[in-house]
Amino acid sequence: MKITVPADALTNALAACAAHTFQGQDAGYLATVDLQMSEHLELVATASGGMTTGVARIPLVELDGTMGRVSLSKQDISTIRSLFSDKFKQLEITVRTSTVPPESPDDKPERIHQMEIRELGSLFGGRSVKLTMPDHGNRDIPGLWHPIAAALKRRVAPNVPITLFHPANMAKFRAASMAYSEELRIEPADNYGNLIIHCGPHFVGYLHADAQVSETFTANRTAWADRLPMKLAAVKDGS
Repeated sequence: MKITVPADALTNALAACAAHTFQGQDAGYLATVDLQMSEHLELVATASGGMTTGVARIPLVELDGTMGRVSLSKQDISTIRSLFSDKFKQLEITVRTSTVPPESPDDKPERIHQMEIRELGSLFGGRSVKLTMPDHGNRDIPGLWHPIAAALKRRVAPNVPITLFHPANMAKFRAASMAYSEELRIEPADNYGNLIIHCGPHFVGYLHADAQVSETFTANRTAWADRLPMKLAAVKDGS
């Protein structure tokens, strides 16, 4: 079973999502980008380190069966991006899964995935790579998609005039902007201050934020309002 995708669609999606993996030791699946087929017959890349989530769609050129779900490490992604840099090529992806017997009766069998990526359309066969990775099939990816989907399907816009977030978390979405050469568009996700980040048609993200307003902020805001003159000084209420 194998699929074919545009090279730039795959590398852009992986670059955009890799920024949202957890940066730390013993992170396990939090340090990986989940890659799986969706019911819409496209690949979906997903990553989340806790405070942010990145989701990217990868259109298919050809489908021969289906592709098993895999989790790519940042090293895997670096290898793929460096090897398949020609954005005009197409990539054939094959995933094979095997089960490794336990070493002792107390252990469980381990599922191992091997992903083979082969470049198509080259005169001498093109580049290829084989990557081996453990199974992270128990990861709750739909749980990461849910708050994004809920926000995009809402009928009433949230009433969140002010929200607070850490600049380092927002900076993670710069990777998507650079990968897709698109501007970022931001909308409130709910009444708690969380945000949805859009980057073109193939990427959407989620940023955990806080809608609470402190007394200090209110005082600072009032101070700035008193200090900055309006163009029409007679108008005091902002109308």
